[in-house]
Amino acid sequence: MQPLWTHSDHALTQVTYSANGVVYALYGGDEPGVLAISAADGTVIGAYPFANPTQPTDITADANGTVYVADIVCRCVLRLHNGAWLDPVGAYAGNAPLGVAVAPDGTVYAIDRYKDNINYALHILGADDPIPLNFNATAPPFVLVDADGRPLLVERLASLLDQSLAGYLSTVENDGTLSGFWLPDSAPLHADPLDVTGDGRGGIVIAGGTIVYETLWGTRETLLAVGGRSAALSEDGLRLFVIDVNGGLTGYSKVLPTDRGGAPLHLSGAGVGYGMLSEAAPRQAWTYQGHAGETISINAIDPSLTDPLQLNLDMALRVSGPTGAEIAYNDDQLGLDLFGAYDAQIADLVLPADGVYTVAVEWVQGGGVYLLSVRSDQWAAVGADNVIRVAGALIDAAPVERWAFAGTEGEVITLTMITQSGDLDPALELLGPDGARLAYNDDTTDAAMGVNAQISRVRLPATGTYVVEASRFDGSGRYELVILQVE
Repeated sequence: MQPLWTHSDHALTQVTYSANGVVYALYGGDEPGVLAISAADGTVIGAYPFANPTQPTDITADANGTVYVADIVCRCVLRLHNGAWLDPVGAYAGNAPLGVAVAPDGTVYAIDRYKDNINYALHILGADDPIPLNFNATAPPFVLVDADGRPLLVERLASLLDQSLAGYLSTVENDGTLSGFWLPDSAPLHADPLDVTGDGRGGIVIAGGTIVYETLWGTRETLLAVGGRSAALSEDGLRLFVIDVNGGLTGYSKVLPTDRGGAPLHLSGAGVGYGMLSEAAPRQAWTYQGHAGETISINAIDPSLTDPLQLNLDMALRVSGPTGAEIAYNDDQLGLDLFGAYDAQIADLVLPADGVYTVAVEWVQGGGVYLLSVRSDQWAAVGADNVIRVAGALIDAAPVERWAFAGTEGEVITLTMITQSGDLDPALELLGPDGARLAYNDDTTDAAMGVNAQISRVRLPATGTYVVEASRFDGSGRYELVILQVE
């Protein structure tokens, strides 16, 4: 991220971004209020003191520039529009609301108190009853909205077994029920101070000791190595606004070519990026830092398809090695891993040398947005309990992940792949050191495990490196893979 401007004239505490190009921040002092700042250059547009004593807990804004402030003094949500304070909305329990978010249709979501202030609930303005949240929360949850206007909740929960802390991300379905999944690495959620925001496109930003971008499909990108008190992200994911621990506000920009968005130019071993191709813009190049002997799979898909034979964008993939020589090419996928017949795939490519590889996405016909993914073989290490446990995620652009582990001749193991989120119907394949298939399973024979996959009691024929291909029969979502030695 490249810094664009800094504002340090006010002691700011929390920040939000509006699609009207304005950043709004809470400020303290003798006359606390809301500060409006241009997202483009950091100039102050206006300062709007609160009309009455307040103790604000959160701030958000809609695309029209209406600002919403959760305040536990009035136990309401304050509203600011065009520099004027409007009538507050909502009636909440004592010491609430503790967080606020607003959907594109104007629906206001807030974190309320519940059950004599012991637990937390999601309050939907206008609804009859609040929705109770997990009872083992250690701190107030954060509430966001996704691109469809549905509320997303980020909670910090204490394990009922050992009181360890973990992050949990959930959404509210149309019938009012909650569904969600554990965040695989919750370390950023343990920071203090802490703020969580989002861009509505499937990603959340966690501001703490470092500022990271966590996508709902399982990838994580560190945006800033320094910490922040509060952060906000633009709806295109390219601009970040951070309040530091001293109360200063800095605007940052992600440096990308104008035809890309949402991902760095340099892909990683679990990279996901997207761009747009047309006859007028027929090629885009991405770089990948590879290592000799590494196995990677590259997919480029048209995410807009509803029929596999539909043609919106036909694209090809071309990979060049560190010397510039072409080492792989594909126009239309040869297998059935990807949904669209015109999607491109280079599977199980073994890199010949250390260095920077170029992955070019090339226009063939049609036009539109593509989603590009790179997946590298990952090592699955044995834990302290002699069990291998790894977490992954499968999406349309990355329907297979490969995990390598060390096996010993004669060892008997059981492999289990369990869905953690989404509608994923998982499948498992075990490959031997020579690359030959040893076992495959889609649905386990244990009816209690549903559609989860399990390869039970397979005896390893040789000592060496084995590969597990975690894939899917259908759907997408996060999963846990467990490899257990049983003999």
